[in-house]
Amino acid sequence: MKAWAESCNVNQDDIVFLADWNGSFVKQQGLNVDLGAANLGERSKRFSMLIDNGNIVSKHVEVSPGDFEETSAEKLLAELDDSNTSNNDSDSENNN
Repeated sequence: MKAWAESCNVNQDDIVFLADWNGSFVKQQGLNVDLGAANLGERSKRFSMLIDNGNIVSKHVEVSPGDFEETSAEKLLAELDDSNTSNNDSDSENNN
């Protein structure tokens, strides 16, 4: 995870890179899938999450393993942008 974080060239104070080494988080979220029939064992579905201070704000899960629409970086970035816009709007309202 450290190497991945470093390769992303982001401020690691802003983004926390976590590993689910035993799949417990994936199982708790119902995102596990048994691919034993293909000799792949237990895996996770393709998913993305927006997590703020430990709270899951949104969760996106692909229907098919080959899909890459719900979990795309573009979709998550747009959601972050929308979230920041609405937070800035509510901040402005609170400051008036």
